[in-house]
Amino acid sequence: MVKSPTIIRWQKLPKRRGNSDFANIEKYASKWSLCAPRTILVQSPFETLCIMIVVSDCPYGEYDIEILSVRDSVLKRPGMYFGDLHDGTAYAGTIQVLVHSALSWQIGANVGIRLKSNNEVELYCYGGLPQGDKPHVHRWGRPIEVITKELAILGDYGLECCSVACSHMTWEIRDQFASGTAVFEEGYCRSAVKSAPDLPAQLCLGVALKVGTPAIPMAPATLAQIVHVLRYMSGPAEAGYWGCVTIEDVRTRVTLDVLVTDPPPGPYSRESPGSVSR
Repeated sequence: MVKSPTIIRWQKLPKRRGNSDFANIEKYASKWSLCAPRTILVQSPFETLCIMIVVSDCPYGEYDIEILSVRDSVLKRPGMYFGDLHDGTAYAGTIQVLVHSALSWQIGANVGIRLKSNNEVELYCYGGLPQGDKPHVHRWGRPIEVITKELAILGDYGLECCSVACSHMTWEIRDQFASGTAVFEEGYCRSAVKSAPDLPAQLCLGVALKVGTPAIPMAPATLAQIVHVLRYMSGPAEAGYWGCVTIEDVRTRVTLDVLVTDPPPGPYSRESPGSVSR
């Protein structure tokens, strides 16, 4: 039986130029004096920082690993990005990356998240705002990149990482421990139908995936956790209003509209996300 990794401690380290980050990280580890069988060094797809993750009872391999490419590391070990799998944080973080990528491409768009039973998540987009206003188009982002014939995704690294992990299923943990042990279980990752008249068809992203498996469980996030991570997003300073995210929780039959904006200046709290239940 595959054990879930136990993260003892993690620390964000400032990113330096070049690949010297990974050579310099070891000096931080020596100060911690942690008794762990191995150390895994990865570059996080969520932030432009280097992260050291120290694990015990690690199922991923029998040696220390240095990975210098975000994409390569996702193809090999995407599960390492999600930290603690048992409190819903990883689940909410996956949704945040998908939504952030969609809204950073088309600011002012309206996207939907459907939380289903068995940890199934659907992301879709559709035209119009709740008030019927025309979305503001912000010309910022990267061109479309087609990863597979079945899935066209936005050229954002965070979404690319999640989509590649969902689509390929060729990374080490699956190969080593057989099928059914992937953090993203094989299901359906597909392009969306043309359902957004005010967005180009190729930008109408439709992703459906199942988060976690019995072998490597990932605890589902509550609706409050997801609202908490979506309310504010950092991005272009001139964006201001990012868009509207409709979250439908099929499990509890509750739907919320979350207006996503830039964080207010200075310290702020996301305990009161300002969402409207309906």
